[in-house]
Amino acid sequence: MSLHRRIYADLEGLILSGELSPGDRIPFEHELTERYDCSRMTVSKAISELAGRGLVTRRRRAGTFVAQPKAHAAVLAIPDLRAEVIERGQAYG
Repeated sequence: MSLHRRIYADLEGLILSGELSPGDRIPFEHELTERYDCSRMTVSKAISELAGRGLVTRRRRAGTFVAQPKAHAAVLAIPDLRAEVIERGQAYG
């Protein structure tokens, strides 16, 4: 596993486990570079992937924060039976 994937997986695990809650700041990039003994580019790539998945949001000069979970709404499609029957050329009654 590449180093940026390991950083990504570690941070993702902290977020999904709830150890880091929505609104919590993740460590700054320079802190992560020291922790993983890697370049800032490697850390940035991992954080960019987290942001791409919507798990974190980046704020310039403030840091990177765990994103609020997106609300998923269930959509129930109710078909127009009359229109479907007429569309088929049948009599609706």
